[in-house]
Amino acid sequence: ALLQVPATPSTRARVHRLLRDRDPHVRKHVIALLAHDASGEDARALSATLVPLTSDPDIRTVRAALLALGTARARWAGEAVAARLHHPNMNIRKTAAATLLHAGSPAAVPYLLRALGRDDNPGLRSALEQALRTVVGPAYAATLLAAAEAARDKRARRLLLRALDHEVTARAVLALDRGASPAVPAL
Repeated sequence: ALLQVPATPSTRARVHRLLRDRDPHVRKHVIALLAHDASGEDARALSATLVPLTSDPDIRTVRAALLALGTARARWAGEAVAARLHHPNMNIRKTAAATLLHAGSPAAVPYLLRALGRDDNPGLRSALEQALRTVVGPAYAATLLAAAEAARDKRARRLLLRALDHEVTARAVLALDRGASPAVPAL
């Protein structure tokens, strides 16, 4: 019901204490309420509350906190969000990758590359690739190539290069071959 009315500082203050409620459903709805219409300084203050919740043992609370950080476009929390790319629960990893589309920062790049070199779930990989494109922009292909060349594990190299599908031209492969790039056989 509170989502239907404009959030005021007094409303936020009254519901904030409910973030410590034992019921994960209550916490999830409080996070949604706090994130509703949060922007500017409100979003920064909100992220100070939400970032610790991304490490909560309850996956519903973690997911709600990640979604709220994405809604608030909290780029300053990008590294905390990216750390959830290695969560044991696939749903949390997918949510973190989707959140990085809106809250990604350069600090998230190593996490994104590590996840791309590890996970082969198509839905997760798609979200990871989109997030990486958003964060690094035109340096997408170069970033992936550099990571693939640095990868020691052949599987990780292959998974990283799979994200370059339709990105690298035959001419570029020939240039990499002349430079004796370790990525050429996989390309």
